[in-house]
Amino acid sequence: MYAEIAREMLASRDWVVPAFNGVPYIEKPPLTYWLTAGSLAVLGPSEFAARLWKVLPMLATVALTGALGARLFSRRTGLMGAGVLATTLGTFLFSRLAQMDPLLLLCITASAYGIVRAGDAGPDRRGVPDLWWWGGVAGGVMSKGLPGLVFPLGLLTLWALVSRDSGVWRRVWTLRGVVGAALLALPWHLLAARRVPGFVQFYLVDNQLLRFLGERAYAEDGRSLGTAAFLGVTACALLPWAPYLAAAVCRAVRAGVRDPRWRFLLGWIAVVIGFFTVSSFKLEYYALPA
Repeated sequence: MYAEIAREMLASRDWVVPAFNGVPYIEKPPLTYWLTAGSLAVLGPSEFAARLWKVLPMLATVALTGALGARLFSRRTGLMGAGVLATTLGTFLFSRLAQMDPLLLLCITASAYGIVRAGDAGPDRRGVPDLWWWGGVAGGVMSKGLPGLVFPLGLLTLWALVSRDSGVWRRVWTLRGVVGAALLALPWHLLAARRVPGFVQFYLVDNQLLRFLGERAYAEDGRSLGTAAFLGVTACALLPWAPYLAAAVCRAVRAGVRDPRWRFLLGWIAVVIGFFTVSSFKLEYYALPA
């Protein structure tokens, strides 16, 4: 379906209002459609072109995970973390689906990298952490909507709490970051609101907020997993590393988790899994950012 939306966008040259079988489809922002339409234009209509912008964000996330691990701990840790992500079952399966979530994963990881750089005491502490964070926010919002803002905000709050560094907010919330993110994310929302009647009610209220509460006015096109099934599928998606992750978490908890870096990483998992555990609507790939 998402590949067809991108194909119709390319055929109609309408880059504002996505359509499926000629009917406006505004449940999701258009960034993934734009990128997929570009690959279809260059490579022609094929499954490879339709899936390309699911694989590329995943590969970029693997590389960024390595950089994040190296910045938090060591190059060896970063290399191992990138290797684990690259060889996890969920990474393989969910990067083959023409969904927005691999792009959302990349954007959340970019925001987390900006947070870690903002909290780093190194000489480039005031380099570009705000651009990393706000770039991740803008890309996440344009690929998935509110989750692209909620998770980076949650991670920023988490870092400030575990590191006791309230100044990280000031180093991330810069004027250039706010203006840049607004220039990237606001134009489409304003244009779509102008062209599509009921856009705010359907796109923001019904699809973004009421979906979380299970009170949507419109029928869902997907079937939500129960909480137990969601947690079980997430554990399977972490194979073959799920037992090692469980052992590492238990070891860290027994040790008291005094290192703020560990608290940040464990809290990251808890924020994502907890958010969707309490949500009334969840699909099998929703835990991908964890």
